[in-house]
Amino acid sequence: MRVEKFKNRPADFLYEMPYEGKNIPHMVLEVNQKCNITCKACYKSLYNYTKPLEQIKQEIDFIITKRNLHVITLAGGEPTLHPNLPEVIRYIVRKRILVDMLSNGYALTDNRLSLYKKAGINKIYLHIDAQQKRPDLKENFTEKDLNDLRTSLSNKIRNHGIECALEITLYQKTLSSLPSFINYFLHSKNFRALLVTNCTDPTPIAENRNKKYLNNEKHDSESLKDEVVLNKEVLEILHKNHRMLPYAYLSSNLMNDEIRWLFYFSFTIHLKNGQTKVLHLNPSFKFIVDWACRTHLKKYGKYPFAVILTPMQSF
Repeated sequence: MRVEKFKNRPADFLYEMPYEGKNIPHMVLEVNQKCNITCKACYKSLYNYTKPLEQIKQEIDFIITKRNLHVITLAGGEPTLHPNLPEVIRYIVRKRILVDMLSNGYALTDNRLSLYKKAGINKIYLHIDAQQKRPDLKENFTEKDLNDLRTSLSNKIRNHGIECALEITLYQKTLSSLPSFINYFLHSKNFRALLVTNCTDPTPIAENRNKKYLNNEKHDSESLKDEVVLNKEVLEILHKNHRMLPYAYLSSNLMNDEIRWLFYFSFTIHLKNGQTKVLHLNPSFKFIVDWACRTHLKKYGKYPFAVILTPMQSF
């Protein structure tokens, strides 16, 4: 299939995930507006707000009345800075909902990880990319330094019996490093899922936030206008360098004809000799996904979201 034809009309080839109305299986719950590092496309480190535990519980109870949830992802800011995070995790787990978390990993001590595991956390997405200022990285760090940090933190997480995934934000400045990053991800035994977000124009959000919070510091949104990355650019790079094509998509909640999220699936087999065999599934995989979604809905009353499978598991 010619990628030029595909990227111009992807909705003709892909499976549209059937998430709508009450059958949306996922939500992101922000527990605070504060952070212990700075990311180029983020303004959360400018603020210092922690959401009260009772408010978080009320929000969880409310969303359960609106969605048949399979997963709640905890986010912030940096959620590990919330003093009651283990109780938040326990509260969600008691509702028979899986708990994932987005974290930069800097405050993930063994003590915290032990508490999160005991509370019932399912998976942690480590957000580590080249446009962060982090105390655990030297000033002029390299891609190898980033990968070493990713490996070290993911080892710590997995040692506590917690699934580990990876998250990055792409900028025009770092887009050329995507192929090497995908190689790292595919050959790592530590990560079983990947979330890639693109830098978007943050000006409207940043301006609104600066009006809302009493803070004189301003987010440098002007410098990001040339850093915006489009889905079609990522699609082209992944196909050119790895022969990867997505199998499904989600449209924008504002415009149905705008594709906002793309889904990829690859099988990896790690051999005893240290080599890794990789099979990238093509858009025909959508028929299996459709069957799996309908089967999960029939069995559990909800659609699956970001399920990690082993050879002995199924939906």
